Amino acid sequence: MQEKWKRLVLCGVFSFLSATARGQHMGDIWIGRSPEADGRQIRIAAEAGGFNPADPLGNLTLLAPTSGFFEGWSSDSPGFDAIRTPSPLGEVYPLDAGADIWLDVVSLDAAFIIVVPPAYDILDAPGQSAHLGDRQLHKHLIWLVDRTDPAFNPAQCVWLATFRLRDAGTTAYRDSEPFTIRFATAPVSPADFDCDGDVDVSDFSAFQACFNGPGRPPGAETCRGPDLDLDGDIDVSDFSIFQACFNGPGRPPACP
Repeated sequence: MQEKWKRLVLCGVFSFLSATARGQHMGDIWIGRSPEADGRQIRIAAEAGGFNPADPLGNLTLLAPTSGFFEGWSSDSPGFDAIRTPSPLGEVYPLDAGADIWLDVVSLDAAFIIVVPPAYDILDAPGQSAHLGDRQLHKHLIWLVDRTDPAFNPAQCVWLATFRLRDAGTTAYRDSEPFTIRFATAPVSPADFDCDGDVDVSDFSAFQACFNGPGRPPGAETCRGPDLDLDGDIDVSDFSIFQACFNGPGRPPACP
């Protein structure tokens, strides 16, 4: 009954958002495939103008507050687009006829929800999937943080969602590598772990408590944030990113 109620409410509230989803491609995640010699794997084109999940500091989407039937924050960006021209430098090429691309959920932070137009299906758990489309796909999902969810953490300001792209078509591309998108409910830096608008010794303490070296996943779920390069561990690579952002209390982070 709860899930049915939630679906009806979201359908009514977000029909407007879906209808006004951006038609342009800038800022979306551009999807293609690797070269024939590389086994034809689904790959994200990391080029100027596209959303790059591998960018440790640029990978952050600010959600907008919303209220009424739904209480929390939402956005329909970034969307997903198929690349239209080859990107030889990044070794990403347009999808072939017969491709049928799906977005599989690997993990989601608590209270994070994805709504999939036009049926307004709800994804809120690993193993669920959203159909993105064929070789000419252009799809905008609706990203949500639900502050009425019992698992919502009011001290949290950055939510992580990890996905994998899968081909169910005749092209049979290999699955993409997993990728993570950060979503923020306030204009903060990824290195601002306590969500107070600066990167200082308080944030360093949180980083230090999670530091575990290369190739060793952090033991605590609360340590997902300090994994700034999103590679599954917290090591000197993450510290270099943190150091670039450190600027002391009451001052904006030094990183872009």
